[in-house]
Amino acid sequence: MSRMKRYRHFLIPSALLLAVAIVSVIAKQNAEGNVELITTQDAFVRSLTTARVPGGIVTRSDCNPNAKLQKDSLPSSLLASLNRITQADPQYRWRDERGVINLIPTSGEPDVLKIRFQEFRVKNMSSLELILEQLLTLPEVQSDAIGRQVNQGLRFAGISSPSRGRQLSISIKDGTLRDALNAIVRAQGRAVWSYSESRCNGQDRITIDFLVQ
Repeated sequence: MSRMKRYRHFLIPSALLLAVAIVSVIAKQNAEGNVELITTQDAFVRSLTTARVPGGIVTRSDCNPNAKLQKDSLPSSLLASLNRITQADPQYRWRDERGVINLIPTSGEPDVLKIRFQEFRVKNMSSLELILEQLLTLPEVQSDAIGRQVNQGLRFAGISSPSRGRQLSISIKDGTLRDALNAIVRAQGRAVWSYSESRCNGQDRITIDFLVQ
């Protein structure tokens, strides 16, 4: 009997250790499976919003853009965060355009954002949406972007209802569409513009809007 008792004393701690090990493995697997991933765009916007810095992003995607970064993996430093984003998604690079951070594909910016205009001017306007609407109705933009791209099945998204903020005045001569978008968010102080090209269900779409205002 004494030998049997010794076996029992030995088996019970061993069983407990095995159970603890199994629970630890399961917990680790569950934790890894529950890691929340975010897209490059979400990571970029989150970084700029935290730093209260204006910016703009160019994205190309299909129906289901891939999430590439862990939600809680972004450093607190804006510089480190931007470098972390481009390391995780090497198809992008970031540039500082006079205080406005742009995230652009390494393959280059879309031709639409390179469209040049003679002059763009607004005075004492508080709605970013209405400023954008005026920008998109410039003759150069209408003829080069909407006229040409619509024939290829692309279109600009409609303007959402205007939001109000402080009065903005912007004046640009001989600039590009991206220059104008940067000037708008620079004047506002912390907004983030977005240019996206998406192909989903056989339809191509161009959208220009503001992710942060």
